[in-house]
Amino acid sequence: MAKVSYVKPESKLIRIKEYVVAAINLYGVIKLDDFVAVYNYYEGPSLTREEAIPVLELLDSIDEIDLSFRDNILGNGYFLLEDSRDFKEAKALLKQQADKPRYMPEKMEFLRYMDPEYVEPLQPLMNLETFFINQKMNPKRSEEDVKFDVLEFHDEIVFGEKLQQYVEYLEQAGYVFADEIQVKMFADLAKDLHNQTRMYENKGFTPSELRDLSEPSNGYVQ
Repeated sequence: MAKVSYVKPESKLIRIKEYVVAAINLYGVIKLDDFVAVYNYYEGPSLTREEAIPVLELLDSIDEIDLSFRDNILGNGYFLLEDSRDFKEAKALLKQQADKPRYMPEKMEFLRYMDPEYVEPLQPLMNLETFFINQKMNPKRSEEDVKFDVLEFHDEIVFGEKLQQYVEYLEQAGYVFADEIQVKMFADLAKDLHNQTRMYENKGFTPSELRDLSEPSNGYVQ
């Protein structure tokens, strides 16, 4: 007789929580059926939408978890789906994501996105941070402040914001470009960070990766 595997219900609930948190951190929003497909891609065909719905409703009700679940759409803490405006923004993002491939790294890498502060690749951020510090563009900002400012830029790219908005942020924070050479150096580093940042609208892919997959540019900056 074939051996039948058994997973304790509480263990599976924890596993679903791990995957949904990783998914919404990486993709921003995701449809219920797509989440089930992601879970089953990594864990085997063991989750149905009917089984997932009550678990997701439970997780949505827990204040400590930054998850919204409405009308078969899952969103992270930036999308309070009960709010009509946020719900429209989530649907607009899903429309932007439509017909693009989904970034699905190996299992352990995917689950690292359970940490909302996990960033990969790190080198482009470190390069820009080092530039700001070495060029002394804002002596009043500590190294920790500069790190925060660069992470702010990263987060804006994740959301698909334009470079000009970040330039305005830098100006308000007191950064000063000494000359055109410094502007050019910053522009090159900012472009590299943009092209190597995992974006919600690209389903977790970076613009560079999508370009290499022969997809439309999807935000790639020349």
